[in-house]
Formats: sequence, structure tokens, C-alpha cells
Amino acid sequence: SPRLTRPLRLRLLIIMATVEALMDRIMRAHACGDPFTVLGLEAPSLDAMGRPGWDGEPGEVTRQFRLLSRKVHPDRCKAERATDAFDAVKAASRALADAAARADAAA
Repeated sequence: SPRLTRPLRLRLLIIMATVEALMDRIMRAHACGDPFTVLGLEAPSLDAMGRPGWDGEPGEVTRQFRLLSRKVHPDRCKAERATDAFDAVKAASRALADAAARADAAA
């Protein structure tokens, strides 16, 4: 059987996760201040010089934001913490919106 890469595993977990478990993961990652984990993206790795660099595609941030938004948007999800979880997802997406912001978040 083919081996799943980490981003694909995270994407499948997001799709299959219960909303409560998903909101717990989002809120824990948001409390730690890690926008990559909030969106379920692979964390930046270090290059040969020890500088952080992210290997993901530019559209991956938007794709993950849209996927999570469908799950935790307050208009679609009636859980008490839906607004907080959606705000965390929105803040993470804004933090990783462009290459300069991603470099700052990775550092």
C-alpha cells in the first residue's frame, strides 16, 4: 500500500475528525502560537545553514484555510467554541498569507 505523506495524513484527519476534536487541536496550536499547526501544515525545516524554510506550495495555505473554515465556521458549526476556532484559523491564515509572513512565522 502507498505510504501517506504527513500533509496528506493531516488533510485526511481534518476531513474525518469530529468537529470537537478538530476545534481542540486548533485551539491548542493557537495557544502555542504556531500558525502552521493551526492550519494542519507541515512545520518548516532547517536548511544547511540552519535557517528555517517552508517547502509547501503557495496555494496550500489557502486550501487548508478553506477546508478548516467549512468545518468550524460559526454559521455552519453550532458548537460553543466555533467562533474562537474560526478566529484562530483566520489569524493563522493571515500570518502565513505571503512569503515574507511565512518566513517570519517560521523563524
